[in-house]
Amino acid sequence: MRFRVAVGMVRDQEETLRRTATAEIGALPVAEQAGEFLADALRNAPVRPSPEGEKRMPAEFRQQALWMMGVQSFRALRAALGIIASGYDDQAVGHVRLISELHGRARKVFEDESGEYARQWIAGRAGGSGAKVVGQDLWEVLSGPPHPSARATFDWTALSPENGPTLVVLGPERRPDLSNGTLAFIAGEIRDIGYVLATASGLSGVLPEFLDAVVLAAHERYLRDDPGGD
Repeated sequence: MRFRVAVGMVRDQEETLRRTATAEIGALPVAEQAGEFLADALRNAPVRPSPEGEKRMPAEFRQQALWMMGVQSFRALRAALGIIASGYDDQAVGHVRLISELHGRARKVFEDESGEYARQWIAGRAGGSGAKVVGQDLWEVLSGPPHPSARATFDWTALSPENGPTLVVLGPERRPDLSNGTLAFIAGEIRDIGYVLATASGLSGVLPEFLDAVVLAAHERYLRDDPGGD
């Protein structure tokens, strides 16, 4: 195998890809808009401190858990956007996996009106592995790059053309199909997390119609059989 990119070129390539990301990745603005919606929900959701020993109602547990999940999801989204814009789609997968698991757990919190799942999550005792929350097939797809295994290279950075040697991508590379599929997928996850937080917090105008429309359009355009759009 030989390296596709010389090390000395990497920094300049990263900068070029960052400058051209918005023009070259159609789903990037969609993910940005979903993040803005979640950020608005986080800013407007009333989260009050609870003195030790004070008894809280189920709705308070649910709202607090969703707010914390929203914070984690927003930060993961922003990290993923920066990484994808720089040309390292495989390295963004760990953040995608986190967002997907948070989405699954947020749905559990939202659907459990007793507040028990939220209380357990806040206490660090919420049951169920990430694979069970997200789904085994998707979890396996998202578990390659975050782990120090050969699979991360074989599945994500080794390219085997029909005629010629296997190429290993050392530096950044624009992969529009992968980037757009990934961003369309997480835009939907982030939209849903913002929706359940806003709903549980009693915010008015919970989900802007334009956001729902652009996310749906991105799914139809960029997602086919899997989150990567391959």
